[in-house]
Amino acid sequence: MLVDDAETLREGELAPGMQALVRQARDKAWGVVVAGLNTDLGSGLSGWMYEARRGRQGLLLSPQSIVEGETVGVRLTRSMVSPRVVPGRGLLAGTGGDPVLVQVPWVEPALVL
Repeated sequence: MLVDDAETLREGELAPGMQALVRQARDKAWGVVVAGLNTDLGSGLSGWMYEARRGRQGLLLSPQSIVEGETVGVRLTRSMVSPRVVPGRGLLAGTGGDPVLVQVPWVEPALVL
């Protein structure tokens, strides 16, 4: 499941369904990808976005401060952040260990007819 601009679904009529989906996904080892602004995704101590953060996995694209790692449960060092945004570059945080620097390749979008 891919959810872009997740902060727009934080509350409202879809929130209970999202909560159930995230819990079921964790129990069944399904993938749920939640995208949005770090400041929005990292706030709140309840709800479906909190449940999604409990997975402690994610890709932080061009993190600008060390506190951004808290969203996915990792500690960033000053050397891991950069004031310059590099498209597609990020830190991949998985289960345990330090985040790994990755570069997401650009793929030309296919023409949809």
